[in-house]
Amino acid sequence: MATYKLKSDVLAQKVVDEMVILEPENGEYFTVNGVGSDMIALLEEGKSEDEVVAAMTEKFDVDADEVRADYRTLLEQLDEQGLVEVVA
Repeated sequence: MATYKLKSDVLAQKVVDEMVILEPENGEYFTVNGVGSDMIALLEEGKSEDEVVAAMTEKFDVDADEVRADYRTLLEQLDEQGLVEVVA
């Protein structure tokens, strides 16, 4: 699977335990919960899907397949909103 990052013109800010991502061109925003926020932080560090899954299963008591499915869903949603781009 490809590695993604937030697009350079997208603004992201962690607010308490959520992350708010703003697409400045159209003013739309996307909010993710604490787990999604952690996933996006790892994505921004250039981590691969496998590295994100490993980090999340280490941090939380959750099945790797569940994390992988949630991560892919998050990426699909971010992509649909035009907030991410492929880097590798």
